Amino acid sequence: MNKKILAIIATGLATGLSQAQAQDLSVETNFAFESEYVFRGVQLATESFQPSIDFGYEDFYLGLWTNQPIEDGSADEIDYYAGYQFAATDLISVDLGATVYHYPDTTGDNDTLESFVGLNFDTIASPAVYVFYDYDLEAFTYEASVGHSFNVDEDNAIVVGATAGYVSLDDSNISNSPSEYFYYGASADWVYTLSETAKLAIGVRGSGNDEHLGPNGRDANLSAGFSFSAGF
Repeated sequence: MNKKILAIIATGLATGLSQAQAQDLSVETNFAFESEYVFRGVQLATESFQPSIDFGYEDFYLGLWTNQPIEDGSADEIDYYAGYQFAATDLISVDLGATVYHYPDTTGDNDTLESFVGLNFDTIASPAVYVFYDYDLEAFTYEASVGHSFNVDEDNAIVVGATAGYVSLDDSNISNSPSEYFYYGASADWVYTLSETAKLAIGVRGSGNDEHLGPNGRDANLSAGFSFSAGF
């Protein structure tokens, strides 16, 4: 496990807690285990620990998310992101922001910068549409998603979601990569509410792509995950 990453998260959490007492700042931490790390339909690692921390103030937010593979450290990843989400109408909110993807074990240039804009609809199934652009990979990603939470009782819920997307990139920036591909994903989680600010979740995920981009040409994945989240 990368001790530096855990130290960053712990420091951020302590800072967030102290500031949250002084002003209207929200802090959320999440500690997740995934049997496979899949990003936009492509498996990048097997069993992984994925801690994260998010800060929010009014319409602004920023956070840090990491992937720490249990077996193969070459897929270490640290993502830094920030954004601004505001209500455009009673039903539509606009999300603007950027993410820096950092790969500590990659030789050479190990960062990419991606900006995004999205629309979220406060209606049945909570549909959302996003456009991403990675300036280093020269890649556009278009993604649509839906999701819904079914309350079982006061403490339990089933949360389901589905995603579909299309990636178009300059294939000269990634060796042995197609210039475009489609991907999809679906998930179902049982969520147990421990308190007003803490939850446990366990579930399954299915995902894939149309270009056999996974390890050994694998184009589909079925995995499981577990997480604990707490907010302040």
